[in-house]
Amino acid sequence: MPVQLTQLTNLTTLTLDYNNINYLPPEIGNLKNLINLNISYNPLHALTPAIGNLENLEALWCNRIGLKEIPKEIGKLSKLDTFGARGNELKAIPVEMTRLTKLRWLTLEYNHIEYLPKNMDKMESLVHCNIRQNCLKEFPASLLKCLDLMFLQLNHNQIRRLPDDFQSACPPALEMIDLRHNPICDLPHEQHNLIRYTEALPTAAAPELASASASSNAWPHAATALAVNATALRLPAVPAGATALRLPVVPAPRHADPLGRDVLGTYIDIANIRIRVVE
Repeated sequence: MPVQLTQLTNLTTLTLDYNNINYLPPEIGNLKNLINLNISYNPLHALTPAIGNLENLEALWCNRIGLKEIPKEIGKLSKLDTFGARGNELKAIPVEMTRLTKLRWLTLEYNHIEYLPKNMDKMESLVHCNIRQNCLKEFPASLLKCLDLMFLQLNHNQIRRLPDDFQSACPPALEMIDLRHNPICDLPHEQHNLIRYTEALPTAAAPELASASASSNAWPHAATALAVNATALRLPAVPAGATALRLPVVPAPRHADPLGRDVLGTYIDIANIRIRVVE
């Protein structure tokens, strides 16, 4: 990165993705007015600790930069709303990251993360959390204490069991949780009835539609698997000939990644679901 850029102290947005930058100078911390920083798709392999000096930063995108470690100084970014670090080589995130109480959008998919800090609930503003395609072995139960959490993606991990109080612990705002492709072998007894379908989505055709996908797991009892599979959605009635229902659009991060792929679908296919058709 040309060090001359760090002299532009009035910059609010700096987009450097898809270059061949292999070094961020510590002088980047001089950009005190920076709000958006995108350094994705560069062979950086590291973030300078000076990143913590960007006191007004609200969005940081560092996707696919070969990152192996997030500097603990990230915990100083008290205004950070959006953080994306997909497709890196992370095995953990620093506990200092839980100081980001204004963080709403967290994307860490396609890493090698084996565990999360136990106090993730300190990130009290979290709305969207994507940790799919990692190596988590335990369900991050503290995330369920984030009362504003709406979307939680944990598919393609190594989670074997859900917490005993999973059903009662889910936050009231939760609308979607994805647990597909985990080696979950069984559910606690009290969850065999039904995994909690979260609050109803305001869909005219299906006022009770909600989503809790946990297919492609290893439940030994078919009835249990059916209860938590997305194909078991409670659809009271839909118009004749309908093949899809529109879901509410997922709230995007305040500072969207212009080339991001972290967008949930807005349709769910119901073509093969047995439903009562409105005459």
